[in-house]
Amino acid sequence: MTKAFQLSQSLTQQYPHIDYVFCNAGTTPQYELTHDGFEDAFGGMHLAHMALVLGLLPSLERPKLNDSIINDPSRIILVSSEMAINAAIGLFTKDHRLEELFSEGNLHGEITRGDGTLTNSIQAYGRAKLANVLFALELNRRFAAKVSDDIDEFDNGRKRRSVIAHAVHTGAVVTDSSRDSIQSMFAKQKWLHPGLGSLVGDLYFPLLWRPVSGGARVLLCAALSRDKVIVQGGQYLDALCNPFFSTKESNEKVLELIESGDIREDLRSIPLPFLSSRGVGEDEQQQQKRRSITIYIDAIQALQLADARWSTHLWNMSLKLLEQSPAKDVVALAP
Repeated sequence: MTKAFQLSQSLTQQYPHIDYVFCNAGTTPQYELTHDGFEDAFGGMHLAHMALVLGLLPSLERPKLNDSIINDPSRIILVSSEMAINAAIGLFTKDHRLEELFSEGNLHGEITRGDGTLTNSIQAYGRAKLANVLFALELNRRFAAKVSDDIDEFDNGRKRRSVIAHAVHTGAVVTDSSRDSIQSMFAKQKWLHPGLGSLVGDLYFPLLWRPVSGGARVLLCAALSRDKVIVQGGQYLDALCNPFFSTKESNEKVLELIESGDIREDLRSIPLPFLSSRGVGEDEQQQQKRRSITIYIDAIQALQLADARWSTHLWNMSLKLLEQSPAKDVVALAP
């Protein structure tokens, strides 16, 4: 967070106006904590992004000078991953609950912690990438509510936004970093065949993953598209730059429909047969529950409910953590 904050201060001094910010980090989460004492992925891929973005807001919100055309909103693009969906549907938690992922007792690696292996690092990576999505959606909502009453903010009678934010999944992109990370995780997973990492990195990647230019196109779409849905911000855009959410009910409406029974949470219990041993004192029902995992099978609903239930919590918790760090000055800039 400290270095991200310092970078934001340097950039705002150099650039009075900033049009686009792309936040992208995708390394394998390691066991070591960040310099600020947080789990590697959560600290490096979420809190650092938040410190950077909030620190850049003075330049993002400031309009261009001597511009002959009406200023478009500045755009903040958080590069997420399909792993965010896996976290939202419940693959990385017990009984599809995200309390574990975003509890204040699980930020320093107490439960979710990368260690360079496929199993643990993917979970930590998924939590961080879900945090990217929830941060982008909450940030966009707050800017939607923060529209100036100044006359210069009107465009044909409509108030204009100064900043919008999206989360984006670029698709699986072949980079040296992604190849090295996957091969390293496969190598550290002792129960996998030692040659599997090389097979994935040298054959599967080049054939089925997209090139860097393909991933870049999605980012450019998120930054430059004038589609009426995209220019409103607040979307998780898929690898073809399609908005992930098919509906735009408010969070309050989504939760109201769930609580009233008008919408059912689409959950399934998936057996895990390899967990065969019975725990001490467990009866058959307890054993069956332990040997299964409950997940959402509707990814859109899962992400929508994660947003409704956890975005504001994550926002407030993250601001509290930033306030206690060397990047505390950015908290006053938050919308």
